[in-house]
Amino acid sequence: MKKRIRIFHGLCVLIFVTTAGFKLLSLSGGARILDASDGLTGIPNRWLYVLVAGIELGIASYLIWGRRNLVKSGLLIWLGINFATYRFGRWWLEIPESCSCLGSLTDWFPPVKPYVDPVMLGILILIITGGLLSLWVHWQEDSNPLQNRQPEALPPPKGRPR
Repeated sequence: MKKRIRIFHGLCVLIFVTTAGFKLLSLSGGARILDASDGLTGIPNRWLYVLVAGIELGIASYLIWGRRNLVKSGLLIWLGINFATYRFGRWWLEIPESCSCLGSLTDWFPPVKPYVDPVMLGILILIITGGLLSLWVHWQEDSNPLQNRQPEALPPPKGRPR
């Protein structure tokens, strides 16, 4: 199971680096969406892209170099819940334009526009459920002290056995 969790973490790294890369690439262009404010937070998209890309890259870095598996799982769940809350807020307030999760990708490749939202929703579900599953697996390992214990050497016999 640990190997599957490492593969899942690697997939999350790929997802976060890709989405952060699209956001940062969008900053180098002159897309009009950069000057607009986000419909939910009111933060200019330019700064929101920098903030979210930094968070995604930070979590991807911890997934690669971090040592504590419970923290890795917690970060994935935390980020997934934040993204889900953002999506829910946009839906609740009936903000018409779709999430610009991938920066200006839909401006560069218009044919992908109808697929971005469903794919990002699927990725969001993957991140949350995978994070919860990996958290459960790590908790199971930590709660079983015999599973993680190293075998102890037997003490040498005392005296002659009878």
